[in-house]
Amino acid sequence: MYNNLLVSAGGGIISFDQQAEQDNCATIAIGLGGTGISCLRTLKREIYTRVRPDDPKSPIARYRHIKYLAIDTDKSSLGDTGSIDTLDSSTEFFNISCPDINGLLSQAHILAQNASLNWLKTKNTQEDGSGISILSAEAGAGGVRQIGRLLLIRSSKTLVEKLTNIITEARKDLSGSPSLNIHIFTGLAGGTGAGTFLDVCYIVQHVLNQMGLAGQAYTCGYFFLPDVNMANHPTEYVPINGFASMKELDYCMNYDNN
Repeated sequence: MYNNLLVSAGGGIISFDQQAEQDNCATIAIGLGGTGISCLRTLKREIYTRVRPDDPKSPIARYRHIKYLAIDTDKSSLGDTGSIDTLDSSTEFFNISCPDINGLLSQAHILAQNASLNWLKTKNTQEDGSGISILSAEAGAGGVRQIGRLLLIRSSKTLVEKLTNIITEARKDLSGSPSLNIHIFTGLAGGTGAGTFLDVCYIVQHVLNQMGLAGQAYTCGYFFLPDVNMANHPTEYVPINGFASMKELDYCMNYDNN
């Protein structure tokens, strides 16, 4: 807690004249994969400097109606440095990692019997030996979009509960009929972000329907193209994942419009 007050950690004294009053609304920011989580950290830091906290007299700024949720297969992307932009691993992180990904993939022939997983192709289910192969997904999805998607679907029921609780907490004690803003940040080239972004969008809408908030929330996605990742991660899968993600996004938009 003390670290959050340090100027070197992004804290310090901020003039109230430089900060805007909070509106009567709840805001949920969701970051997927490393790129999405990087966006969350930047947003959290900007909120601290630009938005007036719930209690301006409190030594530690609190924002009860602004919630962050990082979804990833790699906990290290949270960047737990004690800075003002650090995400809380216990309340602001949804872990979809799997310590035994090969054990999970060995059940692919069973998993694929589920209609929602019939796209899953692994080496032990393909006669030509093609398909997904990865050592571990404890530290990321290894750049494999299918792994990111599989791990999200595996935890989808828990994610629904998590999102329901976060939205409920963010709207608590707001007056009248408060507005709800949901922002989803992700890169389209990594294994986790590219593999989960479409399903997360649908899961968010499902949660809103269940809560009776369908049509009452402003939902916006910020999807970063492969150029953002190529500078730091010039690997072969980056442009391939980006192209596949855009194709899927284009298909879903046309399907929903029809």
